[in-house]
Amino acid sequence: MSQSAPPRANQPRLCFIGFGEAGQALAGGLREAGIAEIAAFDIAGAEPRVREPATRLGVRLAASLGEA
Repeated sequence: MSQSAPPRANQPRLCFIGFGEAGQALAGGLREAGIAEIAAFDIAGAEPRVREPATRLGVRLAASLGEA
């Protein structure tokens, strides 16, 4: 009998420090490639220019670097 790993056991997790245009573009491509867990920390995280793309892309915005 073979054992299979839990579905997310080998899934990479990624965090962006800063979530401007480049981070948003990279996150979109990584999401399309199958990366399930993406987080970001940005000092402007409460601003719509950061918050709205994060929500659309399924990126978790962290409140601090430590949380990211």
